Amino acid sequence: MTDKQQFQEWLGRQTGFLHEPTAWTAWLAATHAERERNRLEMKGIINTLATHANHLSNLANNLIRQHDK
Repeated sequence: MTDKQQFQEWLGRQTGFLHEPTAWTAWLAATHAERERNRLEMKGIINTLATHANHLSNLANNLIRQHDK
């Protein structure tokens, strides 16, 4: 048995996907989908925060302009 085969067998025992390539592939796809969902969710949060920061900056600028009049 090659090192790669031994590693794959060990990994299969750790993950419960020993000799189940279909389940392994499904698990990998689900893991990737979850990471992508998390990435998009974080991107949405960052965009929302940037929008709020922009609004606060506009409010601050308006207050400064009003104060300077």
